[in-house]
Amino acid sequence: VSSAWLLYKSSTAGNGFLSATLQGFSVFDDREGVEQEFRLAIGKPEIVGASPLNTSSYNQKQDSVDSSIIKGNNFDLVQTMLIVDVKFGQDSTFVSLCVQRPQLLVALDFLLAVVEFFVPTVSSMLSFEENRSPTLEAIIMDQSVYKQTCAEFSLSPQKPLIVDDDNFDHFIYDGDGGILYLKDRHGFNLTTASLEAIIYVGNGKKLQFRNVVIKGGQHLDSCVFLGANSSYSATEDDHVYLEELVESPRSRSLRGSVDEVPHQNNAVNNSTELIIELQVNCCFS
Repeated sequence: VSSAWLLYKSSTAGNGFLSATLQGFSVFDDREGVEQEFRLAIGKPEIVGASPLNTSSYNQKQDSVDSSIIKGNNFDLVQTMLIVDVKFGQDSTFVSLCVQRPQLLVALDFLLAVVEFFVPTVSSMLSFEENRSPTLEAIIMDQSVYKQTCAEFSLSPQKPLIVDDDNFDHFIYDGDGGILYLKDRHGFNLTTASLEAIIYVGNGKKLQFRNVVIKGGQHLDSCVFLGANSSYSATEDDHVYLEELVESPRSRSLRGSVDEVPHQNNAVNNSTELIIELQVNCCFS
């Protein structure tokens, strides 16, 4: 890395500006077995042929390039390799990343090594999805008949029922005389229409409930996501009874305390905008 520059400004209103530049940087492939002339993976065009084993000559060359910026009254522009600008405020954040004319020595095995190095980081960046995964505890019907295994069972956005298998078109959920509770994301019994699907019926499939009491069943329609040409049935002829649940004052109080923070977060997320701009002008060798 050479000639780094950083500027940061902020205000009491929460707005700020950050600008950073690097006149030059280089990435060397120092793995065993890589020939010296192929060690430079990323660098400025002026330093093609440099190697980490000869860093003094590299620095001397950089000094000679830098000293040529001003010659008498003539100015020779030295292009900055990396420019980062960040503008942030309470409502939005704008990030601009510009990489100018890096010299790239394309080596497939080196690119694969770089990707393998960053894959765990990318996975950790997406770790917030693990708590939102709808199939984490999904009940997937891979047989035409599914029989409820316990007297009381529940479905929720975190534990949905998925009805979709290429081998069958007609599926039966047999409650075996038990009770099926419909719950929301926070584990409360449904007392209002669900905002999220709990039961997924694939294209061209039919789901039939039998021998079960569905608590919160008055909101069953709002819990079912139907694919194209799909359907479901829950009738008394099949000994299916939809029972309404009335929320107690204590449950309503608990629900309010649980929902209060997420609603505030959603409001913040809806009003915050993040824009990332990436520009790369490069040459390959």
